[in-house]
Amino acid sequence: MIVHKNPFFKIKFINDYYLFHPKNKQVIVLPIIDNSKILIIKVRRKHLKKNMYEFPSGSALSEKESIYASAKRELIEETGIRYEKKNKIKKLGNIYQMADRLTRPVYGFYINLNKNQLNYQDYDRKEIKSLRLVSVNQLVKLILKGEFNAAVPIALLFKYLFKLKKSRLVGF
Repeated sequence: MIVHKNPFFKIKFINDYYLFHPKNKQVIVLPIIDNSKILIIKVRRKHLKKNMYEFPSGSALSEKESIYASAKRELIEETGIRYEKKNKIKKLGNIYQMADRLTRPVYGFYINLNKNQLNYQDYDRKEIKSLRLVSVNQLVKLILKGEFNAAVPIALLFKYLFKLKKSRLVGF
């Protein structure tokens, strides 16, 4: 039974249990720059009354928009990157941010870019406060300080680091 519905999600009550069902698929992208840096965004989270560092992410515009098209669109909107044909968004796998309540995963991706593709002027300034390039060590420090503390971006980072542990980004 649906107990709440709006244009963005439904809340269902099934077998004495509440489930949250987003209308469209959710995506997140880890941008790797010149094989040595990670591009992060600072986003204003009104309900928390603070800015937080994250990776570009968002929703598909409709059920018809593929997760790859959604990831590419969100990356461009939130970072202003100059996307080129040679750039390939690669899937890292699904992340369940609340496996006991959410019925859909967040689809995780990464992409390798060159620094010259960045445009620090052409991004969605209504939502994004700033862009920043960081090393893995700098990102770990932001995590430890609580400035980069959203669960899905951290999970995506770990998936990437463990999948590509032989990468120049990782020192283990």
